[in-house]
This record gives sequence, C-alpha cells and structure tokens, in this order.
Amino acid sequence: GAALPPAMSRRERGAVEMAVAAALEASEGKSSGTYMPLAGSCTYAPMPVGMDGEEAERLHEERLLPPEVFDAKWSSWGLDRDWPHGRGLWVSTTRTLDVRVNWAEHIEVSVREKGVDVPGAFKRLRDVLARLEGALEVRRRPFVRHDRWGMLLADPGSTGTGLLVSLRVRLPRVSCDKALPEWLADFGLVAEPGHSPGELVLMNKYALGVEEPALANAVMRSVAALCEREKDLEARRS
Repeated sequence: GAALPPAMSRRERGAVEMAVAAALEASEGKSSGTYMPLAGSCTYAPMPVGMDGEEAERLHEERLLPPEVFDAKWSSWGLDRDWPHGRGLWVSTTRTLDVRVNWAEHIEVSVREKGVDVPGAFKRLRDVLARLEGALEVRRRPFVRHDRWGMLLADPGSTGTGLLVSLRVRLPRVSCDKALPEWLADFGLVAEPGHSPGELVLMNKYALGVEEPALANAVMRSVAALCEREKDLEARRS
C-alpha cells in the first residue's frame, strides 16, 4: 500500500501515478482516453515534462482542470507539497469521464452526464471503478476498505462511500430565498453557485453511513423537492 496523499513521499507518489496510469490504460473498456501529467511533472516517462500549456489551457476552458489555487486546508494538510510532482489527469475521449491522480486522494473519478440521467451516470461510475479496481489489484494496489467505516480516504468528510453526487440546476427563486440554508440542512445537501445567475450546484453533505445507491437516490429526491419549491415560489409570484 501507500500512505494517504498528505503523508506521501515523492517516491510513493511516483509509484502510485505509474500504477494508476497503467491500470487506467488496461481497464479502459468502452472508455478510451489519455493520461496527462500536470505541466512541470517529470515522473511519467511517455510525457517527461507533463502536458503542454496549450493542452492545459484547453482543459481549463472545459472545466476539467481546476485552477491551481491552494486554500488553507490544502496547505495545512500538505497536499501542495512537491506540486506538481506525480500528479496528473486522465480524460476520456468523450470528455464525460476523468480521473485525477494524486490530488486530494490517490484517485478521484468524475462522471458527467447532461440531463437528468443520474442512474445512468451512477452505473457508468460503478463500471469504471470495478474495471479500475480489478486492474489495480493485479498490480497489488487494491482499494482500501474498512469493515465498519467503508472507503478510507484522506478527507474525513468523504470517508464511507467516498461518493459525491452533484446536480447542476437552475433555481432562481430558491437560490435567493432566505430559507435556503434551512432547506439544505433538512435535505443533507450543500450548494455552490453555478456558472450563471440562479444556477446552483447541489451535492450531498455526508458520505458515511449509507450505501451508494441509497445516497444517489436521496440526492435526487432532495433536488426534486427543491425543484417543487421553485415551482411554488414562482406560482406565488404570479
């Protein structure tokens, strides 16, 4: 095994990167893609200086590669140590699936779907994780699970399922309502502003103590309830 990202040595980080990159290549299946180390990382032989500036800019524009801005949590946890050594991003050719390597966790898998097909996105995620886990076990790098606590992760808030379900919805009335914090607390959600006025990104606040399908269903029901409140607020205004 390897230490969690806050405590990883340079050697461990490079070894995890090589194992995950090889596993991603071996487990692609229907999701073909490319692994690209971050610009300035010199640990991945096929791209010895990392991705070029043009590719990084394109990924930023597509919102696949976030800005390298380290907040107090990242710095206090040591997640920015030796940056960008051993860090990278695998992106599918369809741009609907990506895997961050050695960022806040050893791996962070993201699946994106337009529309409301959350069950479809959830199935894709489970299929990808199953293939990736199988390829990593061959390399003696299995996922670490605890019988009681579930997935053991660097971020305590993600321990358990390690699953974050986020839905981007436009709720102009709800987003401005002073009762929104209370509604979010009742539903176990957190919200971030979206890219346009009235848009919210809603996601689960907790990942511990619930199975993955139940968590995904709970988020969908909660977001549906907020959409109904949006309709009620619109009707009152009319």
